[in-house]
Amino acid sequence: WRLYGEAGRVLDGHSAGLLLVAAHTGGYPRSRTLLFLVRTPSDGLTRTRLTSMDETRPLASVELRDTPAELLGEDEAADDVCGAL
Repeated sequence: WRLYGEAGRVLDGHSAGLLLVAAHTGGYPRSRTLLFLVRTPSDGLTRTRLTSMDETRPLASVELRDTPAELLGEDEAADDVCGAL
C-alpha cells in the first residue's frame, strides 16, 4: 500500500518510530477506513515539529506522499475498524 495525506497535529509525531494511520481507501461509494503501520523513517514521509503550549506534549505535522505502509489486519475488517474508531 502507498499512502497520501497529512495530519496537522500528531502527539510525539516527530520522534515516533512507528505511526498508526487510519486511512480511507477505495473510491466513493466503496470508501472504507483501514489501519496501516508506517515505519519511520520512510520514503515520502515528512515530519515537522510544531511549537506547543505544553512542552511536555510535543506535536508534529505529518505528511505522507506515496509513503509505503503495511495493512494491519484483513481488508475485509474495515467495518470493525470504523466501529472501533
